[in-house]
Amino acid sequence: MTSTPLALTTRPVMLAASMLWVLVILVWRPVVDAPFVHDDLVQIVDREQQVDAPWRSWSALSAGQRPLVQLTLGVNHHLGGLDSRGYHALNIALHGVAAALCMVVLWTAACRLLERGVLAAQPTWIFAVCMAASALWAVHPVQTASVSYVIQRAELLVGIGALLAVWGLVRASRAGASVRWQALAVVGCAAAILSKPSAVTVPALVLAVDAAICTGSLAASLRERWMMHAACWVSLLLLLPLGVIDSLLDDGGVARSAGFSVPGVHPLTYAWAELGAFGIYAGELILPALMSIDHGWTVIETAPWPRIVGAAAVLSMLATLVVGLAQGAWWWILGALPLIMLLPTSSIVPLRDPVADHRLYLALLGPVLAFVALAAVPTSRAGSGWRRLGSLVVIAAIVTAVVTTINRNEAWCSPSRLWDPVIAMRPDDATALMNRSLSRLAAGDDDGARLDAAAAFDARPSDGSAAAMLGVLEVRAGHPEEALDWLLRAESLGTKTASVRGAKGDALRALGRYAEAAEAYEKASRRSPSSERLALLLGLSRAESGNMEAASMVLERLAADARDPAVMERARAWLKEFPGDAGSGATAP
Repeated sequence: MTSTPLALTTRPVMLAASMLWVLVILVWRPVVDAPFVHDDLVQIVDREQQVDAPWRSWSALSAGQRPLVQLTLGVNHHLGGLDSRGYHALNIALHGVAAALCMVVLWTAACRLLERGVLAAQPTWIFAVCMAASALWAVHPVQTASVSYVIQRAELLVGIGALLAVWGLVRASRAGASVRWQALAVVGCAAAILSKPSAVTVPALVLAVDAAICTGSLAASLRERWMMHAACWVSLLLLLPLGVIDSLLDDGGVARSAGFSVPGVHPLTYAWAELGAFGIYAGELILPALMSIDHGWTVIETAPWPRIVGAAAVLSMLATLVVGLAQGAWWWILGALPLIMLLPTSSIVPLRDPVADHRLYLALLGPVLAFVALAAVPTSRAGSGWRRLGSLVVIAAIVTAVVTTINRNEAWCSPSRLWDPVIAMRPDDATALMNRSLSRLAAGDDDGARLDAAAAFDARPSDGSAAAMLGVLEVRAGHPEEALDWLLRAESLGTKTASVRGAKGDALRALGRYAEAAEAYEKASRRSPSSERLALLLGLSRAESGNMEAASMVLERLAADARDPAVMERARAWLKEFPGDAGSGATAP
């Protein structure tokens, strides 16, 4: 392992990559049992019809402008319906793939630097640095925002696409390399863009890595691989059929959280806020306690430290970039990487949420690699004592990250813990109150859920989800008339999810309004086609309203192939009591 760089390109690197994949699985294994939270409920549960075989229609596949994300969600739904465990398992597996790719990419890039003669160190030592940096990047607690949060799978897929693109680029830069490596770079860019529109800067990242690592010159990179880079930039045209450009220019696009302006916020105000966002990101790298599932604007507006730290962070990255370029060194890419990856979500395309931890996913690699390199370089030529000290510092950082990540994942398994600190900082935040209300409802704490839902409605009376939650709670409390009032109000405010329609059916059925209940259950079933409970209630309410033929069609299907034994048993019980066409007015058992 000390003779030539190429001696490490096969078995040792693959072994290290496999070890990282296993490490990710072990660290994140407990989060498999975590429920859906926050936007998971909106994008997956409430819009199940869009993840139920999305490949059947372009509108479903392009929902959210993220076809690859929709495709993987469709695979999860096909295999396990709305069982959150499968979705979490795939997220963990994808992050493991990204961690393994990170190791391969870092070592391949190091080999290229060694071949160019601009990196003076023992290959074994560089290998250890690549391994340590990949491990720290993989297990850093800030990554839970992308891995443990199902719908942020988009960040994982963007990361994998970008890493594949860089790997293809570096391999393509070697003498005699196959054109297939250039094709991989283009495919990686396209995959990233199809995963999330903010991946528009991935072609720029590929070009920057080429100039910093592969050739040492932007002109040389363009001269040697201009066709490949052109193809990478052409892949941005994939944004057109996804409607990204129209949504950014149209005022309607802002309502979907992204656009060239934020309603009620001056562009300079937003840019000033983003300086604070950089400060929070920088702080989270060292103090994970700063992480939050929903930062909002409060921490930026009420405390001066985020902007101070943000200014220092941005200046340090710019200094690394400028000084490195001036000296013709390769390490300017360490400052450029986080800037490039955060640029689309920092003032170019303003978002209603100025801070989001998941945006750090790939951007984290630059600071992590810089930290490990700085810890390793002073000891690489020193005595054994200094080497051990440098190694212990890096190992301690990795172990601390593992422990902190495991603790953070415990919060994802108990979602109220995610929202408690948000509400402590912003007691009148309707979004946080509603999400904690949902987690309390799932835990069986109806009283706590009611308090939070009522507070959310008081804070934002136009919030249909709060009215819906109060309606659901009234149904559970056995007050169908009060429940129906709340649910009708929720519908008038635009909240027409499967849970609202299902609860409305429950209230109407309890009031003896069976035909209306059947209509509500039918609408709910269309939104949540995998729910056997809704299908059962649809069949029973049809029977209670006298529509026995339609009831039999639903209940016979459930009696034959329902996955839930309780649903199957109840459907069979009804068919046994009312075989064939039982006439009108039958009461379901």
